[in-house]
Amino acid sequence: MTLIHIIWKGKGWQVALVTFVSSLMAEIITRSITNDENLYQSNPYPLSISLVVSGIITYFIYLRLKKENDSKILINIEEAKRSKNNSLDFTNSKLPKITHKIKDSLFFIPIKYWSWILLIFSIINIIHGNLK
Repeated sequence: MTLIHIIWKGKGWQVALVTFVSSLMAEIITRSITNDENLYQSNPYPLSISLVVSGIITYFIYLRLKKENDSKILINIEEAKRSKNNSLDFTNSKLPKITHKIKDSLFFIPIKYWSWILLIFSIINIIHGNLK
């Protein structure tokens, strides 16, 4: 019995989910259009297209996570109390700010690199499929 461990941190599991769903949809669409149950396994293009689509979706997931994390600015409350700035807008203040880095990863690889990795896998799949 083979046991596969999927290791993720934060929202890195979304990369695996998007890739799985995209590949499954590519197989279902390929089978329904061509009425051939072996085309998805014998032709490299449907899987490669699904990997490219997964890479694009993963990139947009990364942008959304980056936007969410960029909007979170943590400010030291004690410094804010001591300052003379009584407004609630701390974006332009000179208080020390702590930024939150994106720590979402899959297999210890940050989510921002997965769109490129999926694109490279797609190219490798096309090359390997054409060499058969």
